[in-house]
Amino acid sequence: MQKLTQCLNCQQELASKENFCPNCGQKNHATKDTWRSFATEFFNSVFNVDERLWVTFKTAFFKVGHLAKEFNQGKRKKYVAPIQFYLFCSVFYFLLLSLNNQQTSTATDIAIQEMIATQDTFAMSIGFRRIDVSKPEFSAIPDYSDIQIDSVLQIKQIPTTFYNRMMLKQGVKMITGGINPFFEQLISLFSTSMFLLMPLFGWLLYLFFASIYPFYMEHLIFSIYLHAIVFLFLSIDVIFELVIGSSIFEVVFLGVLVYIAIAMKQFYGLNWLKTIVYFFLLLLIYTIILAIFMSGVTIIGLLIA
Repeated sequence: MQKLTQCLNCQQELASKENFCPNCGQKNHATKDTWRSFATEFFNSVFNVDERLWVTFKTAFFKVGHLAKEFNQGKRKKYVAPIQFYLFCSVFYFLLLSLNNQQTSTATDIAIQEMIATQDTFAMSIGFRRIDVSKPEFSAIPDYSDIQIDSVLQIKQIPTTFYNRMMLKQGVKMITGGINPFFEQLISLFSTSMFLLMPLFGWLLYLFFASIYPFYMEHLIFSIYLHAIVFLFLSIDVIFELVIGSSIFEVVFLGVLVYIAIAMKQFYGLNWLKTIVYFFLLLLIYTIILAIFMSGVTIIGLLIA
């Protein structure tokens, strides 16, 4: 990029090798930006990162587990901070997920509207029971009040419990108003849940490996970087869905497992046998916790959608 001999902001004389003005701090370059330089400057202003982001990406993928180790050793200048890296990866993933959800929801809503136009009843599932609800029954519950919902449940001889009432109410909402609002709410809750799960996973790592790294924050840093990379793997799957209309989730999921196992081996320095044993124990515990969290998120999403 072309350097100037005088600062455009304060008119301070500049040496040709100076990258920034010593008087006001403005970057020393010509103002006629290319599209590439403009996009780079915009990106850096939003995420407050520069080439450190690319160094962080490269280290994360090609030196698995090395990133958190270097950060904990105080070698931080050349890397993006863990939380900043996590925010970038998670925002990128959830933007892609929201875009993919809009496309999928639109196609689903069109199919539902075609079904409404051609059929007299709608098949729904409440619990493990399939029921058929007629158009008049749908039109009888426009306000989703408990009394209206209960009347339909009683007609279908289904117990008027809180769960059954909620499932029927949300089923009607999705059929008549579209499924996109529910999934958008679910995505928002999911992003919040994953942010809360990071310190919990760090705590699990601390319980398993406190003898190697005695401070909780060291394990938390590793947990943050792991979650960030997982979002990048998941983003690859969403990109495939958007571009070619097909998911490669199984391949991505296998890649995530392999990546985490290698990262643990590199970060904690154990032999492969111990690493694999600890990996599967952590995977089992974390899967149970994640299932509980996701079930709770889904129920909350149904309640507030």
